[in-house]
Amino acid sequence: MDANIAQGAKRIILVPDDVVGDVSPDLSRLRRERDRLATQIKAVDRTKSADIEADVKAALDKMWALADEIDMAQLARLRELICRMVSRIELYFDSKPKGNRVERPFSKGFFTLREEYLSSHGWSNPAT
Repeated sequence: MDANIAQGAKRIILVPDDVVGDVSPDLSRLRRERDRLATQIKAVDRTKSADIEADVKAALDKMWALADEIDMAQLARLRELICRMVSRIELYFDSKPKGNRVERPFSKGFFTLREEYLSSHGWSNPAT
C-alpha cells in the first residue's frame, strides 16, 4: 500500500493541473485507508499479544497442576510400596535448647522389613 501511495504521489507531479483535483482525492483515500489498516493491525497485535499471554499462562497453570498431580500419584505409590515392605519404623531425636524453646533435630532411625517381603526375595531378618 505504501508503494501505491508513493507511486500515486509521483504521478500527481506529472499530471496536468486540471486533472490533479480528480487524482488528489484518490491519493488521500489511499492514505486514509493505509492509516486505518495500520491502526487495525496494531489493535489486532495488542489483542493477539494479550490472548497469547493469557493462553501461555493458562497452559503453565495446567502444566503445574499436572506436575502436582503426578507428584501426588508418585507419593501415593511410594507410600503403598513402603507399607507393603516395612513393618516398623523407629525414629530418634536429640534435644537441644535454643533460647526459650527446645529444638529436636533428627538423630537416627531404624526400620524393620516385613517377613513376607524378605522371604519373597530370599532374605532373612538379621534380628531373628
